[in-house]
Amino acid sequence: MKLIESSWRTFLALVVPDDADQDQIDATRDAYYAGAGVMFATIINPVEIDGLMVDEMEVLQMLEDEIAEFGAEVEAGAEAERIDESKKH
Repeated sequence: MKLIESSWRTFLALVVPDDADQDQIDATRDAYYAGAGVMFATIINPVEIDGLMVDEMEVLQMLEDEIAEFGAEVEAGAEAERIDESKKH
């Protein structure tokens, strides 16, 4: 079983528009796998901040926090778009 490919297929089905052309799909897939590569490297390689080594669990927490923050920003942007659209009608 390929974990990243499986999650990519789920992402493709849920996020990428059905009318996306193949170039868009390919570029999105490339970015998805690049992100997975960066995430993997961040997890397995020692992380140093301000000259101090960061504990692995702290790294995972930092990643979780950053992903949650990004999700909140995306949701806030989506909500702002919905509000803007409702004002147009």
